[in-house]
Amino acid sequence: MDPILILKTGALGDVLRTTSILEGLKRRYPDAAIHWVTAHAARDLVDLHPLVDRVLCVDPGSDAELRELGDGLARATFSRVLSFDDEPGMCALASRVEKASLSGAFLDASGERRYTEDVAPWFDMGLLSVHGKEAADRMKVENDRSHPAIFADMLGIDVGRPELPSPPAAEAFAERFARERELAAGGIVVGLNTGAGGRWKTKELSVERTVELVRLLDEHFGGRAAFLVLGGPAEAERNARILAMATELDRAPRMVDGGSDNSIAQFAGL
Repeated sequence: MDPILILKTGALGDVLRTTSILEGLKRRYPDAAIHWVTAHAARDLVDLHPLVDRVLCVDPGSDAELRELGDGLARATFSRVLSFDDEPGMCALASRVEKASLSGAFLDASGERRYTEDVAPWFDMGLLSVHGKEAADRMKVENDRSHPAIFADMLGIDVGRPELPSPPAAEAFAERFARERELAAGGIVVGLNTGAGGRWKTKELSVERTVELVRLLDEHFGGRAAFLVLGGPAEAERNARILAMATELDRAPRMVDGGSDNSIAQFAGL
């Protein structure tokens, strides 16, 4: 089997949407074994996917882990490496691995981060853009193509869709949660995933604006909606404030705490 190595560690949403390439890769390279390097926190996003043959985890900020992973990967030769992270350590890993071809970000001979021409439609809009940040931001605003469509064109594969296989235990957890809290009693459930990750804090609504959104939606739905507040450990304090402030509205909406210590599978189930 011809091994293909995918390097994509973060953020969680980006890892998940990159799974859109898997079906197209398997269709174009039916004999390929797909190996995926991702972050420890993102493992559950790819580990259960039937088209991923092997998952390797690393902390992209740990030189020791990157070195150890690189030592292990050095014992193999990949037919194709797809490098979609722009962190220096991940670019160095892409350069170090033995491969027949590379698409994506890497370190050149002088140690500078670069990206291959075939993936310019994506990286031209990012932090590594050869056109500079201002032009990259403009191209991003003007772009009207989806992530799966851009990646399919770059890789020469059919357009796919992101997929997160759900283990039965996670589905059972979510069903039990909804039943015990009578979540759908009013017929309408609104999920509020309140965080934006450490990298995208400017995309995050403030606590006050989130509560105002709840108020407006509650009014729109005539008080029939239940609001399921979602998040991870980083959102625990933030969500507690949202839940407390929502109860102080003139007409308190029905708020349900989804918890902040769920696994990714349980989170997805909810």
